[in-house]
Amino acid sequence: TLTELVVPALFACIVSHPYMQCVCGPENKKMNALDLGPLHSEILALTESVIQDLDIIIGPNVTQESSSFNKSLW
Repeated sequence: TLTELVVPALFACIVSHPYMQCVCGPENKKMNALDLGPLHSEILALTESVIQDLDIIIGPNVTQESSSFNKSLW
């Protein structure tokens, strides 16, 4: 269905791409898995917020910055 196609696309825009920018960015060459704890906590908090209120990512007042966990453009 259309929903089954939209959900992975939204997840990619909201979580996956910003996550990869944070982890694989040039400023993080010396980052290891132990340094990613706070980042994973942010993703978990965003996920829990979306479960509670879906308007965070698809509401009428949402922006690219407000819906991404690291507050950057998609």
